[in-house]
Amino acid sequence: MLWKKLTTLYGNLVQPLRVGKCAVIRSGGQTIRTSQVVAIMEISPEQVSFETMNTKYTLLNPAMAQVNAIPPVMSAAA
Repeated sequence: MLWKKLTTLYGNLVQPLRVGKCAVIRSGGQTIRTSQVVAIMEISPEQVSFETMNTKYTLLNPAMAQVNAIPPVMSAAA
């Protein structure tokens, strides 16, 4: 059984995701070009999950990183 690398990162697709084509991702000021996409599992406003010939990717919306970085506000009970 062949195990693929799992990669989760915050970023955006530079071009539409298509099976049979490479994905191009912009993340952390870098541009990443993947191997050929073989399956698309999920596309939502929060994340995109897809599989390439070598890796399984979960691409998270960068706006979610900002939301998660804000600590919850605690209010005092009266």
